[in-house]
Amino acid sequence: MSHTGTEFGLRLMRVVGAQKGITYLSAPISTGLRDLALMRKYGVTKQELRERYPREYRAGVITPNERESHKYAVMVRKLEGDRIVLDPGELYVPEWTQPDYWAFWEEAIRGFAVEVALAPGWAFSTGARLEAKVALQTSLKLIDVQGKQLTPEDLQVIDGKARAHMLRDGWSQAEIESYIPWIDFTTVSFDRSDYNDNVRAFSDIAERHNTEIRERRGEEKPE
Repeated sequence: MSHTGTEFGLRLMRVVGAQKGITYLSAPISTGLRDLALMRKYGVTKQELRERYPREYRAGVITPNERESHKYAVMVRKLEGDRIVLDPGELYVPEWTQPDYWAFWEEAIRGFAVEVALAPGWAFSTGARLEAKVALQTSLKLIDVQGKQLTPEDLQVIDGKARAHMLRDGWSQAEIESYIPWIDFTTVSFDRSDYNDNVRAFSDIAERHNTEIRERRGEEKPE
């Protein structure tokens, strides 16, 4: 994603009044339970699902996740009155990769959000997990889609249940760590100065586990 594209998007948010403070809805879009179910159905990895079954992936994961995200956005808007509720499921830019979306939404959270609403299933989404972590790092209020405030301890409990769910479904510990890299939400720093270090650490964990799994399966690292 170009720097110009990021700046244009953030400038547009200011045009619509986002500088007054927004609620950011964090919901699974490209990953989550539907993604895991489709991976299991076809017996493929996350990357293989996207490369070999793109139509099934969009129809079975992206489209229903976007639909649910819209529904949750409506629920949160009823709670927030006049405040802008930003639904990431509404944005589609063909040229962007998944990291492009993550980078843009992270900047939106850091620059405009006063609150982050976590939709059901957030703990199974790499992006939503990172967004929850960013919210804690920047001292933002966290709520569920019904308005209940969530503490770091609440997030840790939800994370544990997500891991137990995947384990019961037959995923190995290595596969779980690759799909939803470990975050100890109760010890996330609130200091903005180490934000970039934490994001890099998160990415390094995910890449390390992905590499280990590829090596075990005899796969080559993609170009």
